[in-house]
Amino acid sequence: MSLKEIHEILVDIDLEKNDHFVELYLINKKNTEEYYSYRLTVEKKLQEELIEIVSTAICNIQDKNICEYNPIGQVDSVIEKCNLDYIKNAENVLSSIEDDSPNRLESLPEIKDIHSYCTKITKGDISIISFRRFNKLRKLRAGFIGTVVEGRFKSLDGELIGLYNDVDIIIFNNDVFTLNHIALERIFDIGIQFKEKAKETIQDIKDKDIIDNFDKFEEDALNNLNVIKRLTKIKENQTLPKIFDNFENVPKVIEYFGLNIELNQSQDKIIYVDKTQIEDITLLMNDSYYETIIAGVPGIDKLK
Repeated sequence: MSLKEIHEILVDIDLEKNDHFVELYLINKKNTEEYYSYRLTVEKKLQEELIEIVSTAICNIQDKNICEYNPIGQVDSVIEKCNLDYIKNAENVLSSIEDDSPNRLESLPEIKDIHSYCTKITKGDISIISFRRFNKLRKLRAGFIGTVVEGRFKSLDGELIGLYNDVDIIIFNNDVFTLNHIALERIFDIGIQFKEKAKETIQDIKDKDIIDNFDKFEEDALNNLNVIKRLTKIKENQTLPKIFDNFENVPKVIEYFGLNIELNQSQDKIIYVDKTQIEDITLLMNDSYYETIIAGVPGIDKLK
């Protein structure tokens, strides 16, 4: 289903009907795989505002191009999409929303421990779920915050919860639309998933024995988040077999682009010295260096 169709569903919602309702959840992350969600009772006016926030967010992006989610980064003016199955931790987060433990609200943690919040909008058997990273509103350094209720001024005690007027992620059926690239990583802890894929790529490189001082290369690679993402993309692109099969072209690429990569005397191995080489090596492994067909202009596709 397209974003336009999702927007039409939201616009058509009538909260007076019994099959329409809005739920708001605060999400607390215990560890990288354990999440707890706390469902809050939402008054009708706020339900309408939450629907409007999601509807407006979709309206603002529904005509933008949509591309597959790229671990390395997001292209400007493009909305990324992936299948729910792509996100290994999604089931843990979404399961926490479905868990209606009777004492859950009574064990609500401190506001500082809230990880993100989620809006679930339901129309019949259709659900549209959105996520946003959490925003804690701090108290005034001096004085206090209050509101007027029926002509009386009432102070607002405790910490305040702030809801943004936009969203980071929208989930419908099995499609995950990412409006904020970094939010997908942070809300679903997808960085852990990237590291697992990166380790698989590292093992593939190790098996081919094409890097001298490999242990140091592995250590530096797995301590650099950008490199981890690129190694993840290398696995997804399946470019390593092409590099292995065409390694005789590597010296040409190194010379043409002036890369900070040194080869051994027989030119069948990369000599790894330090982390200053890591970007050039991983871009090479992803076959990111190119020359345009018409003008013969060299370039680097860092988002490949």
